[in-house]
Amino acid sequence: MTRLFNLIIEFIIIITGIITTLILYPLFLSTSNGAIFIVVILIPLLFGIAGIGWILGGWVGVGAAIEELGLRFRIWLLMHLLYGDREFLIDLLLIQYMLMNVYRVPHELAINGREVTIKAPLSKDAGIRLMNYLNQRLNKLIIIDVESMEKP
Repeated sequence: MTRLFNLIIEFIIIITGIITTLILYPLFLSTSNGAIFIVVILIPLLFGIAGIGWILGGWVGVGAAIEELGLRFRIWLLMHLLYGDREFLIDLLLIQYMLMNVYRVPHELAINGREVTIKAPLSKDAGIRLMNYLNQRLNKLIIIDVESMEKP
């Protein structure tokens, strides 16, 4: 089902590029500016690359690289838009990334100073593994407990 969705998204992106090109084509004919020619040529090319990249993201692993870029962008935003300790913010982002993208569970974080308690619908074994994994990689925060909560 997701492959069909990705295929539909790819075609929508490519068709949007073609429609944009057709809209800008009369503008190209009315002026003799070389920059407009480049824009008219590059728009379908960029939309085509975006569409193919979208479909390859699900099949070839490009999606992982795109997700990593998104994570790095979120870290950059946190570091530049929010005040506070940057290591603390990066640790929070790593915890949220693991719970939202790797484990894909709803969660709550209880933060008391440097100590964090995670409330998530995980088994005891998965909670211990998550706690050990995160504690090895965190700079400021310490995961003290992973409490189980009922699945919604």
